[in-house]
Amino acid sequence: MKATLLSKIKQCIGVSAFALSVCSLAQAQDAPSASPMLDSAKTKHKFHVALGISSGTNALIGVDLAFHVAPMLNIRVGYNHLTYNQAGLQPDFNTIGLKVPEGKIAVDADVNLSNASLLLELAPFKKRRFRLVVGASYAPDMYYHTTLRYAGQVTLNDLVVSPDEIGTLAMKVTHKSKISPYVGIGFGRVVPRKRVALGLDLGAYYRDSPVVKIEATKLLAGNVNNETPLNNNLAPYKWFPVVNLRLAVRLF
Repeated sequence: MKATLLSKIKQCIGVSAFALSVCSLAQAQDAPSASPMLDSAKTKHKFHVALGISSGTNALIGVDLAFHVAPMLNIRVGYNHLTYNQAGLQPDFNTIGLKVPEGKIAVDADVNLSNASLLLELAPFKKRRFRLVVGASYAPDMYYHTTLRYAGQVTLNDLVVSPDEIGTLAMKVTHKSKISPYVGIGFGRVVPRKRVALGLDLGAYYRDSPVVKIEATKLLAGNVNNETPLNNNLAPYKWFPVVNLRLAVRLF
């Protein structure tokens, strides 16, 4: 009787041990890798480069190279070209509330906002379509320059005065610092997963206060007294908004 009891106990122990071993093996097969960091370390990051063409508030046309240097990190190096030079413009100042006593005002405009940029981009989410962007731009010769003059004769108290006798009024706006930090966000892949991608950049450059210089001649010479008030009024405006659309083509 004892031998039969001992035999049944041994059989139960053997069956239990076998069942436990089968369960342990099944759990080991279904469970994820014990060291995901080691698995990710075995997967080599692929380095990619893309060419970008953009246009927006800080560039009539911009060209850049984007480097996908890490799973969540991109580096962009680019050049943004924005210049405008036009002489003899005759806008209607009455539409903005400025009354011109007689004749038309001719405007010569010369603008240069071209700059080179270096941006670091962090794409924290899995699809890499949202980006946090920081960086800076370098603009060695950024300015806005306008010159105003009468385009025809003006009658003042029955006295006809020619444009040359009236004189000219010129204003130039510059920035002392050539380097401007940048902060912003982006949507869309900088380096496409396949071949082509479209992206949007929203941000702002931080610049020092603009410096206004006024030069006026002849009858308009008194306008130089407006230089100091203009500088004081423009001093708080240090952020330059950026809205850019970008087309990216992966090179390799």
